[in-house]
Amino acid sequence: VLFTIGVFIAGLDNGIISVALTTISETFQVSPSWGAWSVTIYTLGVAMSVPIIGKLSDRYGRKRLFLMEILIFGIGSLCVAISPNFTFLIISRFVQSIGGGGIFIIGSSYILDTLPPNKQGKALGLLGGMHGLSSVVGPNLGALILSITGSWQWMFLINIPIVFLLFLYGRSKLNETRV
Repeated sequence: VLFTIGVFIAGLDNGIISVALTTISETFQVSPSWGAWSVTIYTLGVAMSVPIIGKLSDRYGRKRLFLMEILIFGIGSLCVAISPNFTFLIISRFVQSIGGGGIFIIGSSYILDTLPPNKQGKALGLLGGMHGLSSVVGPNLGALILSITGSWQWMFLINIPIVFLLFLYGRSKLNETRV
């Protein structure tokens, strides 16, 4: 449950912003092509972080790195929401993506380290399914949040209580594993 929720919110933030690109571009008075960087930088950061965080979790432990990744994702989410300018938003999205990318790889490796082989496929399938579901739900949830609040910032502020709960639950329930 812990990893599926983590994977879901990290994947969600890859697509949730897409419905607010015009609003974000208008907020910071940048062209739509520059506004699209808020999506691109997140995808790039996730792609870069997966192998690096995977290796670090082998060396320093999956629990420790998962908790750090959750915090990085939460700090990035908060910084995106309070961005005073577009450059700060892009940097914050990159920070957020580093946390988001690590969550999926650590969840996968934790499953492989702790579950018996006959349960690994189901658990990994759940992680993959949640990631896929998040890409469908993200834009729809983003549109709903934007229509209710009128503010794109709430798309990122909703992550904060979820991150807090994931951190507390992970701290108390996960056992440390490393290769």
